[in-house]
Amino acid sequence: MNIKSALVPVIFLFSTINLANAASISLSPANVDAVVGDIIELDVIMDFSDVTTIGGGYDIAFSSADLDFMSWAPNPVGDPGFSRLPDVLDGLLSGIALGDFNSGITGVHNLGTVSFEVIGGSSVVYVQDTASVAGPFVDFNTFQVIPVEYSSAAVNVSSIPLPAAAWLFGSALAGLVVVKRKKA
Repeated sequence: MNIKSALVPVIFLFSTINLANAASISLSPANVDAVVGDIIELDVIMDFSDVTTIGGGYDIAFSSADLDFMSWAPNPVGDPGFSRLPDVLDGLLSGIALGDFNSGITGVHNLGTVSFEVIGGSSVVYVQDTASVAGPFVDFNTFQVIPVEYSSAAVNVSSIPLPAAAWLFGSALAGLVVVKRKKA
């Protein structure tokens, strides 16, 4: 094996190391089972373990036909003077922000909890970059924009609650047994 053929995989490995430790904001739990009328809560989790940010903002997008926004309960992270509550729009919580110009923000934090009432079918709740005045997340040391990986949460809505579905199935099965016995 010559040096050139060994060099290609090594360069690839070193170029992808930072991708595994990217800054991320996700929703937890990633999957929620619900029925119409349920109130669901999703925690917004920030993982900036490998980078320090002076702050930035994000949006939470959802289908207003399926979910009715109930509340946003922020957890203080960083300097409270730089926190920004969202603008509540149709299907969008816009410009949620945090920041700390003195020491920056790093590590894993629960940024808050968003609550919805399920009013329709299954849907997805997204965390995404913001176009609001909050702006993108900026590196504390280099003042460069930090690429953030966002994760969504699926809301799986069943039309019949699980205990009711089991009862319905059991009733139908019992009815079939009775009909079968009458024929015999």
